[in-house]
Parts: sequence; structure tokens; C-alpha cells
Amino acid sequence: MRAFIYLITIYLIWGSTYLAMRIGVMEGSGFPPFALAGSRMLLAGPILLLISYFKGNSIKLDANSFKRAFISGCLLWCSGHGLILWGEQYVDSGYTALIISSLPVWVLVMESFWNKKLPGLIQTLLVLFGLVGVLLLVYPKLYGDQKTDLVSTIAILIGTVSWGAGSLYQKRYPLQGSSLTSSGYQQLFAGIVLLLISFLSSEPLPRPVSSAVFAWLYLVIFGSIIAFTVYVKALKELPAGVVMTHAYVNPIVAVTLGYLILSEPVMPMMLLGGSVVLASVFAIIVRKK
Repeated sequence: MRAFIYLITIYLIWGSTYLAMRIGVMEGSGFPPFALAGSRMLLAGPILLLISYFKGNSIKLDANSFKRAFISGCLLWCSGHGLILWGEQYVDSGYTALIISSLPVWVLVMESFWNKKLPGLIQTLLVLFGLVGVLLLVYPKLYGDQKTDLVSTIAILIGTVSWGAGSLYQKRYPLQGSSLTSSGYQQLFAGIVLLLISFLSSEPLPRPVSSAVFAWLYLVIFGSIIAFTVYVKALKELPAGVVMTHAYVNPIVAVTLGYLILSEPVMPMMLLGGSVVLASVFAIIVRKK
């Protein structure tokens, strides 16, 4: 029972982080995207390291692990999370979650290139099916009046691919020590780089309204610390294939919350494209398991 409570917690928290990200950077929030992401990481990273230290884990890194933590942290949190957060300035949280739900499709493609091994016929068909779903999601943006929507969609797609690349890099070149320690350093390094990007891109100083401050705190406490800790525990007590179901449950939570709280529209093409993507992701996860 405890393990499934962990699973429900992951569904609800990670599914709701898309809403918090949208509230944090939407027009009038007072939070520039890279400043929000960087400050979030810069606080969450040291907290995770402290938790790891008090749990008796070593928080020392050798030179090789330092390099790996920096590279994977930048891929996951800088170009990954940073671009996704930038894109959410202009598009809805539910739409963002559906785009990101295509992550396993991109990972399967990158794995094939990385391993220099072509996927089988069924895997290829599943990838193509997932890409059709992504095209259905993006299609309305190609002919819409808001061109910023298309640019934001592309940024979210690039961020999703970067997150997948960071995950694959970390899998191939694992860091020493506990998951808490590695995640703490990744977020710490990413926070420094993101704040540097914020400065170099001349983002205005944050002047967040109260709702954006609560969203920022939610992302730090629940998104970066609680959900990740619960995720690690769930992986220990449940099969990985069961835990990975968050890939197609989180978007459903995100779309529902966006509709209920921010009155985000749910268009037929969005539902169709999202359903195709989620069906492809489900089949890929089941097949890999």
C-alpha cells in the first residue's frame, strides 16, 4: 500500500508542476523564466545535498563525476527545463504536458543512434505513430495567428529532447554515490548556469506577484525535493515499468488542472494528438518492459 501511495504522489505532484510553471511565468507573474528556473535549482540543489548528507551518504565528487554531473545537469535542467519553462510563457500548461509526454519516443530514437542499432519494425512503427501525434498537436500552431505559440512549441520540443539526452547520458555515464547526491549537484550546477543565462540575456529583475511566489515555492519543495525523493523510493519498491506509468498519467493531471484552475481550452485536435502520443508512449513502455 505504501508503494502505491508513492505512485499516486508522483502522479499528482509531477502532473501539477506544469500548472505551477505556467503560473510562475505567465504574463504579469513578474518572474522571468530563466531567473525562476535558476533560483529554483540553486535552492533545491543544496537542500537535496543536505538531505543526502544527513542520510549518511557521501557528497564528495571526483573530477570525472563532477564533469558528468555538470553535463547531465545542463542537459536536464538548463536546455531541458529552462527551454520548457521559457515556452510556457506563451502556451497552456496542459498543452505543454502533452508535448513533453512524447519523451519516450525521442529517447527511443536517440538510443538507436547512440547504440548504432536500428530499431525493429514494431518499434519503428510506434515511433512513427508517436510522431504523428506530435504533428497533430503542433499543426494548429502552424496556421494560428500567434506565431509565438509555434516558437514556444519548438522550444518545448527541443527542451524535451534535451531532457531525454540528459537522461541517456546519465544512464550511460552514471554518477558515483546516491541519487540524492547526484541530483543535488545537477540542480546546483544548473542553477548557477541558468542564472548566468538570465543575466547574459538581460532578463529583468524578478518582481513576482504572490501567486508566482507560491508557484516557485511549490516547484522547489514539492517538484524538486518531495516528488524526487518519493520517486527514488517508488523505484525501490515497485517495478520500473509501473513507476514509468507517470509518463502518461502526468499529462492527464496537467490538462485537467489547467482546465479547472486556469480555464485553459481543451481543443479536439489537442485531445486527438495527445491521445495518439500517449497511446504510443504506453506501447513503447510496455514493450520495453
